Amino acid sequence: MEPLRNNESINGEEVKPDVVTPSIYEIKNFKELVPQLIAAIIVTSYNLLIGMSIAFSGILVPDIEKPNSEIHATFGESSWIASVNSLTMAVSLVFVGFFTDNIGRLNTVRLSIIPWATGWALIALASNTTMLLVGRMIIGFAMSCASPGSVYLTETLWPNARGVLLALNCVTSSLGVELMYLKGLFLSWRAIAWCCVLYSVICTGLTFLLYESPTWLIKKGKIKQARQSLEWLHKYQTSPTNTSHADIHLGILKQENNIRRETRKDRKTWNHRISQFLKPTAYKPTIILIGVFLIQNFSGVYVIIAYSVTFFENVGSTVDPLIASNLVSGMPVILSLINLYTIKRFKRKHILIASCVGASICLFISGIFTKLTHNGLKGFGWVPILFIFLYMAIVMLGLEPIPWILACELFPLEMRGILAAFCVSTTTCTMFVAIYSYRYLDIAFGSAGVQLFYGIVAICGSLFVHYFIPETKGKTLYEIENYFQQ
Repeated sequence: MEPLRNNESINGEEVKPDVVTPSIYEIKNFKELVPQLIAAIIVTSYNLLIGMSIAFSGILVPDIEKPNSEIHATFGESSWIASVNSLTMAVSLVFVGFFTDNIGRLNTVRLSIIPWATGWALIALASNTTMLLVGRMIIGFAMSCASPGSVYLTETLWPNARGVLLALNCVTSSLGVELMYLKGLFLSWRAIAWCCVLYSVICTGLTFLLYESPTWLIKKGKIKQARQSLEWLHKYQTSPTNTSHADIHLGILKQENNIRRETRKDRKTWNHRISQFLKPTAYKPTIILIGVFLIQNFSGVYVIIAYSVTFFENVGSTVDPLIASNLVSGMPVILSLINLYTIKRFKRKHILIASCVGASICLFISGIFTKLTHNGLKGFGWVPILFIFLYMAIVMLGLEPIPWILACELFPLEMRGILAAFCVSTTTCTMFVAIYSYRYLDIAFGSAGVQLFYGIVAICGSLFVHYFIPETKGKTLYEIENYFQQ
């Protein structure tokens, strides 16, 4: 939500931005935050499914590569099964961006129930690797349909609560990863797939307790529905004047929409549409985000999640790989809760730089001891697990959540849906390459070499963040948009 730039008349009274903005966004007690908290919890619950979808290959691949498995997969087939959901997510996001801008942020998220349930049911009923592969492809489409939830939250949450509540994305995705590996200790992969069908139904049902984004509704001229949405968001706030917070906020959003409309009178021409992509408010954040997501993916975070059991087998650890996977994916769930404090307390940029440096140190130490263990050093097989554990904790405090928060904040409203979809599409392409290439990199360079490579990427990432990423903490979306016009 952005503040009013010009004076707005509501019920015959002039609303001044410097007076109104602090009051409607001010949260005096926890009760006033409840509607936004409910919205954040419900929408980010889809990240449970996304986390489980990424981690599922860590349970599935070791099983189907066993010689006596009921469905046996080759090395190449396993690599595709582990990574193909990222590829289909990347392709389908192009269409999801269109749906996000035309049928609404929340309605697009609700549509994801169809591919979620279909993909997981197909995996549960699979009799061959083709069915597993197609099921994973469909799940990738479901992941893309759920992604507009972050756009919805960005437009719904107040500036002073936005960073903290968006960090729930990281908490829920981490929890999804841990739940997947925890279930792997007790359930077969088929039973896990059926559980995920049930989760998708519950998540979708909960979204009907929410209202669509008021920013999007006003953009589409649906003023009555926008007022209802704002009345729900402000339901526990009391106004010192005769004008309710919802009406004041509605006036602010209408004014902002009018300002944007004045700048796009010729928006229907192709030349104008192309020119929008060439504006610094569009191409600058896009380039920056593609860069930071490249760093995120090739620093190994999603590779370790997707291949956790296989990864720990390759480092030569004496600890059971499945138990090690639970340890590594479990503590970050707790540590990601610290994000709710750190993101509110510290600048995004500083957190991200510290996370990149810390991740690289952990990967370097883990890689060195992995090499020593493979060369015959005894009694130190626990060191790689310890430092991969620390690596995951540090990543979950910065390198994993911050890029996704920035992806919600940096794009201008006019093109937010399309640009966010394009950015996430590009990101999932690199995620596919990172996950798919891991097995081949491991063959070429060994587990130690792969970890050192990821560590080098992470340390380079700290320099990229320092020189190119702007600080967004405490800034409204309008202020961030203005930054890129400079």
